[in-house]
Amino acid sequence: YILPKILKGHPEYLQDLKEITINPRTLTVCTRIGRTLGLCSNLFSSCPFIEHDLIRQGITSDDEQICLDCLFILCENPKTTEYLSQIEFDLIKYFLQMNVDNGSTSFRNQVLSLLKKHFIRVKDSWLFCARQKLKKNDQDFDDLTERYRNYLNWLINWSCSNLYLEGSYSQRHLSILILHWLIHLHGNQGVETICHKLNLYVLTELIEKKSMENLFNCLWDTYEDIRECSLEIIIKMNVTNINDDLRIRTLFDRILQLLSSTQPPETASGATLVQCIAQINITNLPELINCDIKQEYDQIYLLINHITKR
Repeated sequence: YILPKILKGHPEYLQDLKEITINPRTLTVCTRIGRTLGLCSNLFSSCPFIEHDLIRQGITSDDEQICLDCLFILCENPKTTEYLSQIEFDLIKYFLQMNVDNGSTSFRNQVLSLLKKHFIRVKDSWLFCARQKLKKNDQDFDDLTERYRNYLNWLINWSCSNLYLEGSYSQRHLSILILHWLIHLHGNQGVETICHKLNLYVLTELIEKKSMENLFNCLWDTYEDIRECSLEIIIKMNVTNINDDLRIRTLFDRILQLLSSTQPPETASGATLVQCIAQINITNLPELINCDIKQEYDQIYLLINHITKR
């Protein structure tokens, strides 16, 4: 209760903390408070006492609150249009890699709450830079776009890599919700300017084949929340609009397996995906699914063909 008032009235005290104490916990807490008050803009350049090693050490601390404070420092910023540095991206990557398997529901919820702010800042800061680019006032647009896109490419495919069914529930739960909120806050197709002249990324272009397979496999997850979330992501991504025969055939194979399941939740997921794939206008669909091999394929193809015509 006292520290925020002291730092708000005397922000210069923040710079003296390194000389006063070497306690990582104290430095982390004071930095978090300073971040909340907006005293640490351009984190690693304007606040030299905040060392990369201090945050990195806190991320691997046995104290979960210190871990969360470090993520708070990286994600919290009253000015969402401030550009993110490569150091911030690297530390967030490190945090996720070291804490993805945390079994605490409360911990995961707080991580997601902070990552939502991070995703909003990624979007707002890039859109601000893009507007400056359109006005021909920003020379950093290309470098910033490449840096952001590389990070998002890593985040999307890293999250998908944790969705394998043999993994722990905690890592699958956190990873699937990272994808969910990324799509929810950035849009189904990624981030682009209102005039559609510039775009940061297109989600379906960044996600790799193996990542899509892991996402499809989540439809068989034993946990209902992960099944529902993966189904929602697949539909929002509108993967059926991708001009990729292999990906469409994989999706169709998954539908057949779901519809033939004896588990009601899986058949319900299959029925929903039938509606999804029925929106495709593919002239070579019979060839893609090899409908002449089994009668069941013929029946499902006729069903989809009927829905498409309707």
